Amino acid sequence: SLLAKRVKSVQNINPLLKEFERMTGNFFTDDAFICLSAYLDWYIDRIQNPVNRLENTNVIPSNLIALEWAQKFLFKNHVVNLGEASYLINTIHSSQFDKANKEYGGIQEILPIAKKIIFRFNRIAGVNLRLDSLQVNLSTHLLATYYRIKYGISYKHPDLDLIKQKYEQLFSFTKFSVRPFEEFVKKDIPDDELALIALYFGGEIKAIEAENLKKQKNDVMIVCSSGIGTSRILKQQLEDRFPEVAFSKPYNTLSYENSSLEDIKLIVSTIKIKNRKGINVLKVSAIPGKQDWKNIESALKKEGLVKTKNPKMNIEGLLDIISEYARIENVNELKKALKQYIENSSTNFLNNKSKITNNSHTKLEEIFTKSNISFVDHANNFREALSLAFEPLIKNRSIETKYIDKIEYLTKKYGPYMMIEKGVLLAHAKPGDGVNKTDFSFLLLKKPVHLVNNNDSEAIKIIIGFATVDTSSHLEKLNDIMKILQNGKAMNNILSVSKKEQLLENSLIN
Repeated sequence: SLLAKRVKSVQNINPLLKEFERMTGNFFTDDAFICLSAYLDWYIDRIQNPVNRLENTNVIPSNLIALEWAQKFLFKNHVVNLGEASYLINTIHSSQFDKANKEYGGIQEILPIAKKIIFRFNRIAGVNLRLDSLQVNLSTHLLATYYRIKYGISYKHPDLDLIKQKYEQLFSFTKFSVRPFEEFVKKDIPDDELALIALYFGGEIKAIEAENLKKQKNDVMIVCSSGIGTSRILKQQLEDRFPEVAFSKPYNTLSYENSSLEDIKLIVSTIKIKNRKGINVLKVSAIPGKQDWKNIESALKKEGLVKTKNPKMNIEGLLDIISEYARIENVNELKKALKQYIENSSTNFLNNKSKITNNSHTKLEEIFTKSNISFVDHANNFREALSLAFEPLIKNRSIETKYIDKIEYLTKKYGPYMMIEKGVLLAHAKPGDGVNKTDFSFLLLKKPVHLVNNNDSEAIKIIIGFATVDTSSHLEKLNDIMKILQNGKAMNNILSVSKKEQLLENSLIN
């Protein structure tokens, strides 16, 4: 009977909440509506006893529409108390809205702040969340956040630790993006509130990526740190070698973490990422070597994306043809030689395609401008080496110092993923990290420097620095650089010099 009484009491409260929605134009989410109904049932019990009521203050809340509703609610329960009316308004406002009236108090101030937050998130995350509907939806979400923080109403997210761990990058980007909102409320946003906003952004990204994946119907997802530069060349190489496989556009870590992975059978990544949904993750270099290509082909065969050839059948067929026109002296040795040839023919053919046979660029300064080429005996540490490599671009005002800071940060976070050949670092970040114009530099170190301060880490002799203002203007020059790096003779010529003059004068290809 007590439960039946409670249910009836809550049902009596529902029309009052509907009245609030009608008067203000603000509509609660389903969860918020249910929680408020249950809470207000308890609240009515509290205010029935005058001893439990708050002080009857003379301060009138600024929102007169909400005040009118609160006074009606209290009057129905035989209470006239401005202190309780103010408390009730604050409680109602701190609940999550599904739709907010643009003319209602608070939302007008939050709308331009939400726009700034979206721009900051897009810039740091390297995504393109749409502004139109997202600005209104985010403002609606932040309206309740604003009231909770303003009135000290604590919110505890039950899965905060899980979100921080599973969506580490999403959480970090959200924390950076909401700074304009923190300036507005003049308080730091608690991590529990940040988790709600992070999941909100994650939902938007997931919806976009799910739509993209559905349209593209990819078999293999490509993941890299930023989605530009070398990752686009990797995609092109993969498509050239395996034209029958559908490869996705390059995804950055954030997009990968929040994508649905629908129909994806394999993930090829240039950085270390967490495995999701039991899908195999294959880590490769940004410019794959022979072993990388073997691993990729093996993984594609395992997933049934590339057909496995039957060397035995081909060998027997070849032997039949050869025996028709020639005498075979040693069948077993010929069979062994043919088997070796068939197993390697595909790999050799593709490798030979990528080699340089004749390049129009015969000197380094025909690729890099003379002033952007440097040669030094040694650098004391990795940071100093980066600074030396990008010094010409700083002088040219092509980049800001923060661009170097970002590259150092990315290397520390993700490891040597910018190493594209042994001893060669292709140092780059995103256009928004301090790039003023597209530019390239080349640094050769006589004595290699290590990525971290110990001799067990990756040793670097060449740092190629590049900065780009977009995702395409640098690709032709970058392609020329890749051809040089993949030419053994050219690289030997570069590494054999002992001073800058030789670096400039020596032909890369004789």
